[in-house]
Amino acid sequence: MDSDGYGIQNSTAKGTNGSVNGGVPARAQPLTLDEALPYSPLSSVVPFNSDIIPLPTVGIRSSVPLFPNDSERILGRQGLESLNREASNPYQTSQRLQQTLYDLKQLLRPEELSHITSPKVNSLAISQPPPPNMSLSPFAQMLYNSTSPEFSYSSTIIANPQSPMKSHKQKSKSKVQILNQQAHRDNSNASFQPSHFTSTSQFVTPPRPSPIQQTPNIEVVIPAPQLVVQSTVQPSVQTPSQQPLKQQSVPTSGLSSLAVVIPEPSTTFRPEDYEVVVDSPDTPTHLSRKRKRSEGYEDFPMGMDQREKADAAFRNLHECLQEIFEIEDQLQTGSIVSNNFLAVTNDGMGLTLAAQTKVESLLQKVISLGRFSQVPLDELLRLQRLSEGALKDTETIDMKLDEAMTESEVEAWLFQLSTAELGLKSGRTLLRLMSGGREEKQLYSEDVIQMALNAFKNIMETCMIPIVELRSSGSSATLFKLLAAEKKAISNLLTVCRRLFSLMANLVANIELSETIINTLEFTASQLIFVENAHSERDSILGVAKFDGLRVVAMDVLAQIFLSRPAQRQGIFDEILTSLEKLPVTKQSARQFKLAEGGSIQLVSALIMRLIQTSASKVDDDKERRRNKTLHAINGDDEEEKTHQGQAVNDAWSINDEKRAVQQHVTAIQELRSAISPLLDTARNNASYVVTFIVGRAMKSTKTGDAPYRNLLDLFIEDFITCLNSTDWPAAELLLRLFLFKMVQLAEGDKTPTPAKNMALDLLGSMGAAISELSSHVRKSAGSLENSDGDLGSYLCHLAEATLEKRASTEDLISWTGPFRAALEFLDERYTSDPQLGSAVSFYMAEWASKILSSYDTLSETDSDDLQIEQEYGRLVYRLRSMIEDKRWLSMEYNFETVSPGHARLAYATTLLHSQFCESFGRVLQILLGSMASEQATVRSKSLKSVNQVLETDPTILDRELAVVQLILRCSNDSSVQVRDSALGLIGKCIGLRPSLEDQMIPSILQRVNDSGIGVRKRAMKLSKDLYKKADENVRSSIADSLLHRVTDQDEGVQELARQTIEEVWMSPFYQSTSSDDNSIQFKLAMADQVALMVKTVQRSTGVSTLLDKILQNMLSENSKNKRANFRVCKALVATMFETMINNTEEKDADNRSARDVLQLLTVFAKADPKLFTADQVKLLKPYVSSLGEGDDLAIYRSAVIIFRHVLPDLSKIHKTFLDEIRRALLPNMARISRAILDDLVACVWIISEVLDDFYNLTKVVLSSLAGIRKMENVDLNNPKQPDLVRKLSKLLLITGTCGKHCDLDSQHKEMRKVFPAMEGNSVSKLMVDSFAPFSLPSQPLEARKAALDAIGMLGVMGGSQGDGVAIGIAQRFLKHITRIALATQDEQAFLATEVLGSINRQGLVHPKETGLPLIALETSQNPKIADLAFREHRALHEKHETIFEKEYMRAVHSAYIYQRDVVKSTHGATVNPFTSKLHMMIEVLKISKVKNRKRFYESLCTRIEFDPAKMELADLPHHLEFSQFIIENMAFFDYSTVDELLSAVTAMEKVVAGTGTGIAHSIETEIFHVSMDQPSQIDENGQSQPVEAKIDPLRMKQLTASSMMLSSLWEARTYLRRQYGLMANRKEKKSVARDLNKAPVKVPFFTADKFWDEISSTMSSLESEEGMMRQCHAFVELLSVDQDFKVAAEGDDTRLGTPSDEEDNATPGPPNSGRGRKRKASGTPGGRKKRGRSSSIPRQRGRVKGPGLGGKRNSVDPDEDGKDWD
Repeated sequence: MDSDGYGIQNSTAKGTNGSVNGGVPARAQPLTLDEALPYSPLSSVVPFNSDIIPLPTVGIRSSVPLFPNDSERILGRQGLESLNREASNPYQTSQRLQQTLYDLKQLLRPEELSHITSPKVNSLAISQPPPPNMSLSPFAQMLYNSTSPEFSYSSTIIANPQSPMKSHKQKSKSKVQILNQQAHRDNSNASFQPSHFTSTSQFVTPPRPSPIQQTPNIEVVIPAPQLVVQSTVQPSVQTPSQQPLKQQSVPTSGLSSLAVVIPEPSTTFRPEDYEVVVDSPDTPTHLSRKRKRSEGYEDFPMGMDQREKADAAFRNLHECLQEIFEIEDQLQTGSIVSNNFLAVTNDGMGLTLAAQTKVESLLQKVISLGRFSQVPLDELLRLQRLSEGALKDTETIDMKLDEAMTESEVEAWLFQLSTAELGLKSGRTLLRLMSGGREEKQLYSEDVIQMALNAFKNIMETCMIPIVELRSSGSSATLFKLLAAEKKAISNLLTVCRRLFSLMANLVANIELSETIINTLEFTASQLIFVENAHSERDSILGVAKFDGLRVVAMDVLAQIFLSRPAQRQGIFDEILTSLEKLPVTKQSARQFKLAEGGSIQLVSALIMRLIQTSASKVDDDKERRRNKTLHAINGDDEEEKTHQGQAVNDAWSINDEKRAVQQHVTAIQELRSAISPLLDTARNNASYVVTFIVGRAMKSTKTGDAPYRNLLDLFIEDFITCLNSTDWPAAELLLRLFLFKMVQLAEGDKTPTPAKNMALDLLGSMGAAISELSSHVRKSAGSLENSDGDLGSYLCHLAEATLEKRASTEDLISWTGPFRAALEFLDERYTSDPQLGSAVSFYMAEWASKILSSYDTLSETDSDDLQIEQEYGRLVYRLRSMIEDKRWLSMEYNFETVSPGHARLAYATTLLHSQFCESFGRVLQILLGSMASEQATVRSKSLKSVNQVLETDPTILDRELAVVQLILRCSNDSSVQVRDSALGLIGKCIGLRPSLEDQMIPSILQRVNDSGIGVRKRAMKLSKDLYKKADENVRSSIADSLLHRVTDQDEGVQELARQTIEEVWMSPFYQSTSSDDNSIQFKLAMADQVALMVKTVQRSTGVSTLLDKILQNMLSENSKNKRANFRVCKALVATMFETMINNTEEKDADNRSARDVLQLLTVFAKADPKLFTADQVKLLKPYVSSLGEGDDLAIYRSAVIIFRHVLPDLSKIHKTFLDEIRRALLPNMARISRAILDDLVACVWIISEVLDDFYNLTKVVLSSLAGIRKMENVDLNNPKQPDLVRKLSKLLLITGTCGKHCDLDSQHKEMRKVFPAMEGNSVSKLMVDSFAPFSLPSQPLEARKAALDAIGMLGVMGGSQGDGVAIGIAQRFLKHITRIALATQDEQAFLATEVLGSINRQGLVHPKETGLPLIALETSQNPKIADLAFREHRALHEKHETIFEKEYMRAVHSAYIYQRDVVKSTHGATVNPFTSKLHMMIEVLKISKVKNRKRFYESLCTRIEFDPAKMELADLPHHLEFSQFIIENMAFFDYSTVDELLSAVTAMEKVVAGTGTGIAHSIETEIFHVSMDQPSQIDENGQSQPVEAKIDPLRMKQLTASSMMLSSLWEARTYLRRQYGLMANRKEKKSVARDLNKAPVKVPFFTADKFWDEISSTMSSLESEEGMMRQCHAFVELLSVDQDFKVAAEGDDTRLGTPSDEEDNATPGPPNSGRGRKRKASGTPGGRKKRGRSSSIPRQRGRVKGPGLGGKRNSVDPDEDGKDWD
């Protein structure tokens, strides 16, 4: 390899003294014409090769003049003369001088010089002339002193740029791979035995076909081994064609005897020990090539066209300035001249707006074309003077805006816009003069810069920022409308401001500015970044994007300050981070910075990444070097000055060329490390500071809290993820890496609070998904670019695939033409047109260098003996160090194949996959999966959601991690509703990604359809609907069954969802077919399948028929949107069922079963809508009622009867014969059927009788039954010898009662009177009751009494008509007993009694108070049917009688407690998993009332806890304690509708504790602890005074302990509510809270009630032992003595704020123990402090700390200190 790192072209490796293979050198023979022709310029095709001989030219090169004329020659020497002046002046230097010196040094680098080897000649034949005496110019002398070219024989280094890396990779392979390589080397050792060697040139010259060429004799000698090994011999000389070896010619006489000998394999050779190793792709070496010198300076010297443009620009500027100066001179002499260039300012003459625009444009063109240095200084100074006046005017102009401005005032304000615009453009001109690179100090005035900055700041603060913050609504709407009409003029001013500020950024980068200016710039830029821009265009006068352009410039200014002033970096970060809370937190309004590749992020996100990337940029030391040079010259330190002159850029390093880097690779590595480590350390420290700050603030805030840091953290993470695969923002990976490390620490920390752990899991899920998405992007990109043209695309695709398969090594990544280089070339090419990318280039180069250093460290450990690899590293690190020192080095020194955006993104993404961030994916996934088994429910839920994010981007995790599915299924049965809901969402995602998991996961989904959580049930139902379409018949039936059971759900939303889902899956698929009368086979088969499915569903359980009936009624009701479509589908289903039932040709048993099932389903449709049946279809059912069988036949019989019962009323008398036949078939079976069938049969017979108007047969049956009953009146039914009599009587009573229930036979009273002459009146029902009543007497057998009462009940006594007093009498007489039965158990009997109570309640048979109390108690039942029924009746009662009923709620609460204590056997006020108040249904009903009523109810509840211990009987104490616990736990878990009522409840709790607690604590201290001023004592036998041990009354101790238990529990509930809802008692926050009192309170995320529940349970167990009682007493006294929250409450400072609901009352309760209530304060002070009670109202105790109220005030809840105890 030559010195530039590339393989030697057109040459072969030589041994010593140029010999081949170390042999004796052979003399070269002359080439033939054909052989020499390809290397001459006369060839028809000119190959691009540096060894080609150039065409000869006539004359010598020096005879051609370089310059066409003398003026051009003088102009060309001006630049050299300028350099000579600068080099001769020790007090002044410039960046141009240093850069030119550096560029020339590069030209004189040893490796760039041609190495000429001449033959040795006799030294005596040549006379050496004396060296000439030469004098060098100052600049040439400086160049000579700073360079030391070496003239020596160069040693050729044969190396391939990538092959050493490849050998390093191969050394890390397995043993089998090493054996493979060794065998390959053994088998490839072929000995060539030619008769003689040809010259070297013959090997070098590519063979060409020639008639003189001879064919060599090549002999391949292969011994006969036991194992045949095929070997392909590949010639080392490249051939132009792929002809066989024997047909290829050689240029000379040929090789007479060439033999290839393949040795016999060793006896130990084992083929099974070898395997084919797939290696990573080779790095293509031809993509990069060394740039020639002429290519590196394409713009110097200037071409003729460019020179002409520069001359023209120079002339235009000169003529314009001369014209302006002439006009100024004429005006100064008093001449009147009309002009458009000059105008009068407050400070004299100045340029007009048009003149400033023209001059500034000409200046910019002259500077860009490099002719600014030729402009005379006096002209520039004069121009500067003419521009200062307007700038001074703008510095003090008043542009303030006021919302009250009128139209005329706005017009006057607009007139000043032109003055402001002129001043700012003048400032641009002045700053442009300073940014042109001139060295004259007169042009650089700090006062001018300060004026320009002040003018800009004045316009921004008084004009632009207020305009940006104006909105189209509110008080500023009028001014907004007036200014919006002048949008163009204001926008022009904003554009001028932006351009002026952009020049400020250039000045910061190029010249030295004072601290004052830098600080002002920093403040102004930071202020602009955090100005609140409009969220939409209609709310912005200037336009959202237009102002954001100015903010981007402000970001550039901050970045330049950050780069040039390292000392101010900390302050810049602090200013940015502390201002983050000013940012909007909504995604739409926050992300207004547009990315080059599409998408948008926050501007502050871009700023942070830009600053961190800038941290890795090398600071320009030219300013400091010039300052040091001047100081050395002033001090007369000649030696140091000389040393300084001798040290140009890069001279601080000992390795100054690649050759030396190869030889001293260790030193080169150390120097790169020294160069890059400070830069990367600074970038990482700054990034770590940002991450630590944001995470720290986010941990102390919530997404719904006032501080936005938690939401901002999400926004930042999302922004960095958006930029992750963008080459413009390489710092995104560093920030994400540090965020990931932080989140891993939080997730794995044992003491991490639950909210912080949830936050960590949330963000880890987002970052894990980002890594998966990046891998997916690389995979797709590699696949799409694999067949693209070009070696670069092919190489990158293969490398990306190797990276994804974990085959690529670090050496592939860091190679000179690898992915880092490709991405960097793409960035470097765009950097010339977009200077903002400079920070990205620097940062990415630093990351590349870091990867190289880490790879070298690994190499040193494993391959320290491989010198060639280390030398290649030396070459690579030298190039990286040169690039870091000078960003232009790469583009000046090397060419690279053009990199397209797609290739650049793929290359960059490939490097990202090797980053620490992406390589942490496995650990992230492990943490997420491990958190699914956490002890905390919120953590489990959050981990499921995070895993969901990752699975969306990488579904293969389900295949790789087999435990994932099991963990998800386990979480679906979790005790937490939140976890189950998250698990269901994840199950749906898994099935969507892997449909094969359906069978495994469907049972868990169906189980969740019946979940206790409403949200879980809804999610499971939606998921079931999605699976229904793809499932088989069995699964569909299961899904339908689960959905049907949700029709009777307690939640109306779940009910509606169930109905809609059934309609969508059962009805909607047939809408189109039934509307077009489709009779196709496909439609009939589909309907048959649907019928089979419905039949199968109905068979699953007994209650499904009833549920399906309700759904069908709803679908066919008038309220249904699809009533007609549903009717057509149902009618088609009925027809299909009849066809299925009739056409069934299977065996008899199967036929019976099929008919039974279909008829059972038909009964459902008959109940839903009889019109679905036709007369012909009904007639088909006649055979099924002809005979009464058993088993299936009986079921068929009943189904047919039910269908007849519902359908026959719609049949007319036309079918009289058929109806009569049915009646005759039914009547004989009355005595043989069961009660259930009898009810339908009698109803059916009555319907037929009504249709036929023939009641004879039915009347005959009733008369016969009544006669049989009357005969038994005098029979002794208690006779054990006649047991059949009771059964016969019961049957008669059943038949007669059923007939009385369904048949109105009063019209047949005459027939009845014939049989029963004593019948009174015309009421057949009364006759029946009179007949039944004697058998209900106590003297009758129990079975007879039951049958008699049952028959009486069937007559419908309870539902008596209006005016009938029977129902009222029965209700009033038996209400107590019905209530007792309902409240005695929770079984079916209790449910029946509850139904009776509901019936009484609906009919209004008794006073609402009498049914209301038991209904509220029954609402707390564990039987959901009882609770739901009681809730519905209670709500209806409350809506009708709210005023009467609300006064009974306190008694109702006590009734509920009694019911829970005696029936449920639990005095807790809430249920767990989840924590729910037992009175939550009552609170739902109370939400109908006004807020003030609920507040009064909460206050009343607290008063039930307050008591006087002295008056409390010891026997009643346990009951009162349990009742208090019931109330406290209910209040802790009530669902409060508004903040107002929540504060009212909390305040009421505080008042009870403050009012009663003080006396209790005093009694404990004096009676239990015996704390007093006078301690009793006695004299012992030694005459010493000893304290007397006081005795404690155990009853009194128990009494006081119980009192403290109630108050402690109440205080715990109060504290829990404050923390649960984030309530504060600090008066500073009252104003902000007052505005939100009518809003619903928001719970603090991830806050659980576990600790509160444990505290309450522990407190309530204190009476179990004396030790527990003492501990409770101590804790209570300490609470009242030390707890600052209690002191605030006890002072009477009511933290509950005034609300509109309070206005409805005339007075509010006073402070504790203050006696009667008092009037409210004025409405103007709703949160004012109330007066404290007199000091005597709360007695002061002795022997303890002063009573509550004397402690200082502080927040009631301090989340930072106390919140962690409640996780």
